[in-house]
Amino acid sequence: MAMVTAGLCHDIDHRGTNNLYQMKSGNPLAKLHGSSILERHHLDFGKTLLRDESLNIYQNLNRRQHDLVIHLMDIAIIATDLALYFKKRTMFQKIVDQSKTYESWNDWTKAMMMTVALAVAAEFWEQGDLERTVLEQQPIPMMDRNKSADLPKLQCGFIDFVCAFVYKEFSRFHVEITPMLDRLLNNRKEWNALKEVHEAKMAAIEDAKKAKEEEAAQKGPAAKQAGAADGSQSKTCVLS
Repeated sequence: MAMVTAGLCHDIDHRGTNNLYQMKSGNPLAKLHGSSILERHHLDFGKTLLRDESLNIYQNLNRRQHDLVIHLMDIAIIATDLALYFKKRTMFQKIVDQSKTYESWNDWTKAMMMTVALAVAAEFWEQGDLERTVLEQQPIPMMDRNKSADLPKLQCGFIDFVCAFVYKEFSRFHVEITPMLDRLLNNRKEWNALKEVHEAKMAAIEDAKKAKEEEAAQKGPAAKQAGAADGSQSKTCVLS
């Protein structure tokens, strides 16, 4: 129950910009929360909603159960901060190494979450626009709409650098999670195909540009020679 609630609340009231932007722009949230700025905001916002009697799904729990659920929510939501992810993933790997093998769940429910990739990319680009206009800084490639054509390459990098590790470890933890890893790798394959198409297109454009430059370079001396020849033939000697 705590994980489901954390999943619903982990990005609630998101501002469309990341933690670094909150700090650089002097956003009040950065002053309120010293670290994991947005994650702590999502957590506080979620807890505020749970205080509403009509929304509090934990109201029938006893005090100990309620405190435990809220504590697990705290851990789960704060852990979505990528700055913490890279520090803790080695610990997670050790837990998987030491865990025992669990029996398969016969009634396993497979869920697919569809992410609207262009909507997410647009959010990144909007932050990039703000960084240019407000902070007067060059945004990173992922947030630079001028480099939108590089999105397939950037997605491959994100999968390799961030996603693949934890999916592989989850698959080692429980074999029935392997299809999620397979879908991730298939997703990367599709992004990589788009990347190769873009790279081939750019290479073709570059080759055509070089060919034109070489052709122009070869025509230059030939034109000069032809002009010199025409000039020598036009000279005549007039005797009176």
